[in-house]
Amino acid sequence: MKLSGIALNKQKALSRMIVIHSIAIEDFRTVRIESCQVDDALVRVKQAVYNTVDHFEKMIGDAEKKEDDSLADILKAQRMMAKDAVFHGKIVERIKQEHCCAEGAVQLAVDELSAEFDRLEDEYFKERAQDVRDIGRMLLLGLTGQTEMQTVRLTHPAIIVIKELTPAMFVNMDTARLKGIVTEIGGRNCHAALLVKSLGKPAVFGCAGAVEAAKQLDKNALTFIDGKSGEVTFGIEKNQCAVFREAVLDQKKREQELDRLKESPTQTKDHVPVILAANVAMLEDIEAVNRVGAEGVGLFRTEFLYMNRSCAPTEAMQAKIYTTAAEHLNKGMLIIRTLDIGGDKPVAYLQMPEEQNPFLGYRAIRICLDMEDMFLTQIRAVLRASVKHNVAIMFPMISSLDELIAAKELVNTAKRQLKAEQVPFDEQIKIGMMIEVPSAAMMAPVLIQHVDFFSIGSNDLAQYMMAADRTNEKVSGIGDYFNPGFLKILDAVIKAAAVYDDKWVGICGDMAGDPRAAVLLLGLGIHELSVPASELLGIRRLLSEISMDSARNIAEKALLLETAKEVKHTLKGCLPNWVSEYF
Repeated sequence: MKLSGIALNKQKALSRMIVIHSIAIEDFRTVRIESCQVDDALVRVKQAVYNTVDHFEKMIGDAEKKEDDSLADILKAQRMMAKDAVFHGKIVERIKQEHCCAEGAVQLAVDELSAEFDRLEDEYFKERAQDVRDIGRMLLLGLTGQTEMQTVRLTHPAIIVIKELTPAMFVNMDTARLKGIVTEIGGRNCHAALLVKSLGKPAVFGCAGAVEAAKQLDKNALTFIDGKSGEVTFGIEKNQCAVFREAVLDQKKREQELDRLKESPTQTKDHVPVILAANVAMLEDIEAVNRVGAEGVGLFRTEFLYMNRSCAPTEAMQAKIYTTAAEHLNKGMLIIRTLDIGGDKPVAYLQMPEEQNPFLGYRAIRICLDMEDMFLTQIRAVLRASVKHNVAIMFPMISSLDELIAAKELVNTAKRQLKAEQVPFDEQIKIGMMIEVPSAAMMAPVLIQHVDFFSIGSNDLAQYMMAADRTNEKVSGIGDYFNPGFLKILDAVIKAAAVYDDKWVGICGDMAGDPRAAVLLLGLGIHELSVPASELLGIRRLLSEISMDSARNIAEKALLLETAKEVKHTLKGCLPNWVSEYF
């Protein structure tokens, strides 16, 4: 039997499997209590929260003893969420106003808060809904007097099949015998997925029906995971084993080839250097960035610091996170994008109104320039982290020169304040802006005079240029970044910056991590590609097989074509054979 889900790690595994069963929790959403029972319900919830936070403290201690910083940081983030006043407020409100029982109030509060995350456009932040459900489950287990096995113990090499994998299960996981993971619930950017990626094990998440399929098989039956295609094959026949074993061996050979590139600088076939950076969403991602030898962080998202909280993070908290990231980054620059929330990424304590068209609404720099105190706090934190001189600041969704000048003036205000307070910072900190709004692209020759660099957000720029919502399956294909019109806009933006020797243009959207597009971007004159860490070595290999002259010729041909289909066809004929799988 074959099932499919979300592929992680692009690796393959053939092994026996073990099904990990989860405890079923009753649905209490419709259960109501009497007025005289409300106080007792509130006490029970308070105690459950205390116990859950205490459990997190112990797990964090265990992770730190193992020197697993990534796991410890994720558990700390979940601990913070478990203590969140907004989450607690939703539970208390259900008990006091609707007379829900303690368990039902938790379930309804989890439903409400996770739905808010589910509505977000950004895939990374959508996955935080799973964190809410994880914490809700821990509270419910405590309220119902149940204990879920958090340790995954393996007596032999095996693929584990489980309905849902939580970060807590990684604390004492036997990774030596672990060959792979299949889950029914979970996405590409959930915390469990991030930890699986750091383990370097093949996995398929969101594979519906996997547990039931696994339960039907003999305990000695073999299962094959393809962490590239997302396919899971249950019950391999003996006469098929050789084929699957060969696939695993081929994959290992390719991994070894890429592993050799971890310490190599990114450069073209004719030795022209290229900055190949990585995108980061949380502090713990820095470890993965260093592991693949990235030449910096081209995009450090700061939204998560502000979300799922009862108030904005303090300057000290932000400064500590940014400083730690800068200190832990092995090489290159840490480009910190200022707060990009609003509309599709609501933050409850900011009391932003609902909008009919959030993508064109009150978001990003527009909110920050309105809420100057909050924005100034973030800018001060970034400046405090810049003492190592490897930090840059970048503004999102700039649509006019007025916005850019206003944002830069706040940077100057922050600098004056810190000087007066004798707080050190990099006075020559680089300042950049995102090119993701068509008006900014058209004004690039003017805007570049006021910044040190551009970073093209290909996802938003493409959807705004072609009026095609990238989250709408019916029209998302229209916003194809191989569209010649889009390529011409990129070409114009890059040429606007090329006039200045000391300025550069990077790109941090999906286009940068697409091997088909990487060579094209290089040929157009992009200085920096910022990609997911998992894609970086593949891009590095591709660039090492292409000369700069070839890249320029490919770009020149593409700019003369009339359709995205023609551009892709041209690329297919120019790129190495192994890239053909992306077409």
